[in-house]
Amino acid sequence: MINKVLLIFSIFIVLCSILKLCNIFGKEGFVSQAQMPMRTCYPSGSADVSNCFTQPNNHKVEGVYITSAKVGNKACPWAKGDPAYWDIIKQRKKDTGMKVWGLLNMVGTDPMPNWEDIAKCVKGPDDKTDSRYKLFDGLMIDAEHLSDEQCQKMSDLSSLGIPTLSTIGGGTCQNYINPEGHGYVAMCYDGAEKKTPCLDCSTNKMKGVDVQKFMYSMDQWPNNVCKNKPIDVYGFK
Repeated sequence: MINKVLLIFSIFIVLCSILKLCNIFGKEGFVSQAQMPMRTCYPSGSADVSNCFTQPNNHKVEGVYITSAKVGNKACPWAKGDPAYWDIIKQRKKDTGMKVWGLLNMVGTDPMPNWEDIAKCVKGPDDKTDSRYKLFDGLMIDAEHLSDEQCQKMSDLSSLGIPTLSTIGGGTCQNYINPEGHGYVAMCYDGAEKKTPCLDCSTNKMKGVDVQKFMYSMDQWPNNVCKNKPIDVYGFK
């Protein structure tokens, strides 16, 4: 009887492991929460962050990527000296109904990100009175000019605990692993708008990975954009 119970328990554990693994693979490379047009925004602080929720003049968006963390520094942007930054984002998100994703910018010469520190910055303390509590719906990683070695060191995003996206372009990583889901956004500007797949939409792949969204620049907006995927808008205006 004991052996039978142990066998049933072992089978149960194996099935749970398989289901968990399948769930991870199912989310990997596809972030359903990000299937909408969004814009980038790089405010200087609370004085102008409200402008991030305005609509670009050439494309309607439903969400915004807003600077929310920096590498090489455990202090979050504006956490000290400008706490109203987070309060305004929270209020404008409520007023507009737009989705809000954090934005992390870095290049290969920057320190490697500590994702646990980034998570604390984006998510704030586990305190419902903090404006960052459940404020960000995900994190966009714009990391460029990186080596293969650097990509290996920063590939595991599991400590973030939120869905992520990352850009595809010069020196970007295509090996991110996130159990909450990860997707890739093609940067279709600075010449890339004149090349496949940004130009002719002939494929949904770029640098060997599936493209979830195409991002075009307001300053280099082509006559035709790919309409088989959501369109993101890059720029400050």
